Amino acid sequence: MKKTNNKIIKQNKTNRYGIEWRGNITFPKKEKYTIYVYADDGVRIKMDDDLVVDSYKPQILYTTFDYDVNIAGETLKFEVDYFQRTGNATIILHWSSDSTSKQPIPFEQFSHYDCQDNNSTSFGPSGCATIKLATYEYSKITKKTKFCYEINVLSEYGKQCDIESIQMNSINCGSPKISGITKFVGGTKGQYCLEYSNHVQIVPTTTMDLSFPNQSTNKTLNQPIPGPICSSFNACTNGCLST
Repeated sequence: MKKTNNKIIKQNKTNRYGIEWRGNITFPKKEKYTIYVYADDGVRIKMDDDLVVDSYKPQILYTTFDYDVNIAGETLKFEVDYFQRTGNATIILHWSSDSTSKQPIPFEQFSHYDCQDNNSTSFGPSGCATIKLATYEYSKITKKTKFCYEINVLSEYGKQCDIESIQMNSINCGSPKISGITKFVGGTKGQYCLEYSNHVQIVPTTTMDLSFPNQSTNKTLNQPIPGPICSSFNACTNGCLST
């Protein structure tokens, strides 16, 4: 599998470690594919958030699952969790279809959403909350782009950091569909997501208008949010790509 957004959980030479792969898989043709999985030891696979392989234990595993592709070029979220206990360490993925003989899944069929950001920005009274870009996803089928921001409101500040509403400032891409959590109280951690009906790039800095109803002054905050520069594209002035 192509190196994607991977994370080594624990490593002790060649034994007792785990790896996470987070990315996408693209199916080139509209037909039924069979995915073959060989693992030693444990493996768990999600495709489009559906758990398709769940065998996270010491073992030698050989299993398969099928997927009927809806449209040529369909791209789905693809996540693999793997751990090695002792002995041989192996994880191999093959596929086959009516037009493709059984073979290793080509590297170019994997991609990764490399717009995750590990840096949190503090905001609010006394820096009582943090925000960071959690995920960026673009669907080639629906032509929609979705950003999710992770907001964490610390509990020790009580009601002073309650957030009543969030409004994302326009980036010249139309009005987004908002989902996730839009009101936060102390001790709340969750995602606030915006979905646009076209291909939207991450601009270097975006802003949010945040309302703090329990503050005596400065009830509204215009919060800049640094956005990572993603290797898959360059940031542009207005934040939009033609589709």
